[in-house]
Amino acid sequence: MNTTKNQFAKLAIVEESDTDDETTQMEDDNETTPLPVDNQEIRDDVSIQIIEDEHEPEDMVDDEPVVDKDNEEDNEEENPFIDDSVVIYLDNSDNSPTTNPPGYSVWVGGHVRGDVASGAVKVNKMDTKVPLTITQSVLVNGELLTWYYNYGWYSGSNITGPFQNGCTIKIPNVSMTKLDKYKSALNFLDNIQPLPNTYLGQNLHKNMYQDTCFGSLALLKYELSVSDWNDKVQPWLKENDLLEDFNSAFSVIDKIRDLSSTNTRIDRRKIYNRRDRAKILKAKNQFLYYYVSMDEERKLLLNSLNF
Repeated sequence: MNTTKNQFAKLAIVEESDTDDETTQMEDDNETTPLPVDNQEIRDDVSIQIIEDEHEPEDMVDDEPVVDKDNEEDNEEENPFIDDSVVIYLDNSDNSPTTNPPGYSVWVGGHVRGDVASGAVKVNKMDTKVPLTITQSVLVNGELLTWYYNYGWYSGSNITGPFQNGCTIKIPNVSMTKLDKYKSALNFLDNIQPLPNTYLGQNLHKNMYQDTCFGSLALLKYELSVSDWNDKVQPWLKENDLLEDFNSAFSVIDKIRDLSSTNTRIDRRKIYNRRDRAKILKAKNQFLYYYVSMDEERKLLLNSLNF
């Protein structure tokens, strides 16, 4: 009997223990029930982060410049010579010394004279085939600007297109009146720096250059022998980069050797005495002698010229 009671007691203990285990398991299950919700929230956060990462490349693209194809096509239409394959040849024969004395060198292209960076080229007075590549930078409003040399650089006529590959284009004639040519040549000769006495020697420098020629190199060239000029004066002109300009100006003034009443309204008899007039008549270039021997009257003489 006691054995039976003990068995029932053990069974009750086992059942109670099982019940406790089940209760504990249920409580544990109840505590872990929210976990799927938490996991879902984590997944949502991860998915949001992934979506944000997917948008980052789009933001980078927005920072890059946008190319407007329509504007690009319009620019090509406004500037048809964007291809460096268009090469023209420049002919300056209309400004050669024989065609348009004394001759003119010309810079062509670019925005300012000598604009080599933009593709400009220099065409000398004897050149007839100088290549120039047509680009956007060498043109100004679709034209080629020019500058001609006349003892200094001056703006010339523009060269207009069309510019076809391989074509030859003549540079426009530099248009100057005879009076303008004479004035510019005289102005250049007036402003040449004095010749140092070491080149001629003391006697020639004082007696001929200063006294007889009034310090004028142009008059001195008439008075010196060819050998003395070449040996004594020409080297100095070369050293100072004046030889070409001097020869050009001298060739202009040499064309007006004789001074007549039709060329000037100044009465020489009111300015010079008989001795002075005799010297003028003996001069190899009467006009130049008359001009360089004057002081303030030079301006009056220039304003009265009529060629």
